[in-house]
Amino acid sequence: MKPKICIALPIHSGNIEEINIVLEKVIKLHPDFIELRFDYIDSLSELTEEFVLSITEGIPSSISVIFTFRKSSEGGKFKIKEDYRYKIIDFLLDFSPDYLDIEISTSNEYLGKVIAKCLEKEINLIFSYHDFNKTPSTLDECCQIVEHFQKRLTHDLHVNITVLKANTLKLIFTAQSIEDCIVPLQACKFYSENQQKIISFCMGELGILSRVLSVFNGAFFTFASFEESTASGQININILRKFFEFFS
Repeated sequence: MKPKICIALPIHSGNIEEINIVLEKVIKLHPDFIELRFDYIDSLSELTEEFVLSITEGIPSSISVIFTFRKSSEGGKFKIKEDYRYKIIDFLLDFSPDYLDIEISTSNEYLGKVIAKCLEKEINLIFSYHDFNKTPSTLDECCQIVEHFQKRLTHDLHVNITVLKANTLKLIFTAQSIEDCIVPLQACKFYSENQQKIISFCMGELGILSRVLSVFNGAFFTFASFEESTASGQININILRKFFEFFS
């Protein structure tokens, strides 16, 4: 099966014409997904209905669109209160993207509301976890992160576990050694074999190997950049595809 790629695209300004020029180039590369990182925008006042519609209406249905407004503690560029971030996410959900990426560390109050609205609007969820310092030393430690989240969903939020099964887990770590790449690859294999969509790899230069190999071990997709990366170790889509040629 052809490995799936998501181009992560930081949205810096409210200049619609400028962004659409970049999007046109990205679309010609035929990625499977485009992630729009709205948390990169220079001013939140530019995040208007006209703006969002203008930059999304030209993306063909063959490419799935992911909306992300990352919290600052997990790589977001805006340090804002969680209630304000939730209002932005709630606004973005009105445009019915194919996917929303939401951190599993989001408070119960807001996470529950996001899940409910996504279920109502049939928006797929990517439940993400980021560690910018390290990687779990074993697969069991990695699984404990997921188990803790599962308990929160079922016990605190009263969300049926099938919601997690129907959506995607994203577990992102940071490699301090080349050996750290092994755990996310094990996670990809373990969860995919258990019919759970999974994205897992390590950030950083030492984690590049895991970005490449994850899709050959069951990952739903992996990330690539176009002109600007949104995470350490993220590589250009053309280079990533050259790597893929050696494994296909």
